[in-house]
Amino acid sequence: MNKKELTILLKDYLKNDTEIYKTYEDNNYMYVFTVSKELKYTINDDRNAITGGQGFIRIDKKTKQYRRLPHILFPTELFEIDPKPTLESIANGIIKREYVNEKDMYDFIELVYVGEREKYFDFGRVLYDYKINREKIIVHFKEESILTKFKEFLTSLNVENKVNEKGWLEIIRVPIK
Repeated sequence: MNKKELTILLKDYLKNDTEIYKTYEDNNYMYVFTVSKELKYTINDDRNAITGGQGFIRIDKKTKQYRRLPHILFPTELFEIDPKPTLESIANGIIKREYVNEKDMYDFIELVYVGEREKYFDFGRVLYDYKINREKIIVHFKEESILTKFKEFLTSLNVENKVNEKGWLEIIRVPIK
């Protein structure tokens, strides 16, 4: 089934502001992920998971019957294996999106401290500062050396960041200029 045929079949799920983002197939089913047209170009921004949490559409190839299912039911063996991140790929992703994601931080930690991120890193929380109308990520590192390296990495990308009075790194996600 091509994208046009899928769009016709799934007209009930594809409103004017939604389109097909990605499809996967196995022997019995086709799995369709949709995305808001507004969010299409920021698909790697982790905040979209909050707004797009509808799940995927599973289509029976024989009967053409379909229904939306939660993400947790997706057969993960169908996902492509992501290439191992590099500092360059992390930097390029941040620059392209103009956001720092939680995944960027985990990938950085994994590169610097291979396979030991849970030992060194506690992800804080995403806060919204209404006074300055920009998002912040607040992160705590168990090791000062990691904090220093990550801070230097962000600074090299012109990502505004600072260490607050509690020793947590505050990263201003928007905008990167």
